[in-house]
Amino acid sequence: MTDAGDDDNAAWVEAEIPLPPAQLREFLAATERLWRLNPFLAIESWRNHDDGGFTCIARNEANGCRLNVTVRRETLADQSYLYAYDNGLKRSTEFRIVARDAGSLLTVTERYDAVDGEDDPRVQESDRSLLPWIAAVRRHIVARARWHKLPGWLWWSERLLPSLPPHQRRIARLIVWSTAVEFAIFVGLVLLWRFVT
Repeated sequence: MTDAGDDDNAAWVEAEIPLPPAQLREFLAATERLWRLNPFLAIESWRNHDDGGFTCIARNEANGCRLNVTVRRETLADQSYLYAYDNGLKRSTEFRIVARDAGSLLTVTERYDAVDGEDDPRVQESDRSLLPWIAAVRRHIVARARWHKLPGWLWWSERLLPSLPPHQRRIARLIVWSTAVEFAIFVGLVLLWRFVT
């Protein structure tokens, strides 16, 4: 992490992404997919707007707060994306992309309204899912580059899993992995039996 500047009411995270800036910008332009990759955001209702913004009703499992927000998207002069929220403690989320070696450096900054000390009831609205969210975005991009040609992978990872609440995603992954392990053990036992007999 680096300094976010003079804005004391901000949280930020940086991640090296193995995509050139133009491709990363295109990936981030799919707003609903981007928000659904947040492993703590249980989205109940989503409505896209023509201008790239959206209206969302969700529960943030990281802080226990329910959201009912309309979010406006702006493309800034440097081709960064800025999402401005119509209510709540969080004012905006900015995705800034800079070329770095063969990929990009993604800096995501969330800005908040000032609060009146720790006793302000709005403190609980502070979103603690920023770091896990951007880590999940990076993992998804890396996995997408590796597995996108595998039949069904894009449907599984970009349609089915993101449509589920976070806890159901974890259960679905657990079921798939345990089934794959059971199948591998079964095949191993069958091969072992053939060699022994």
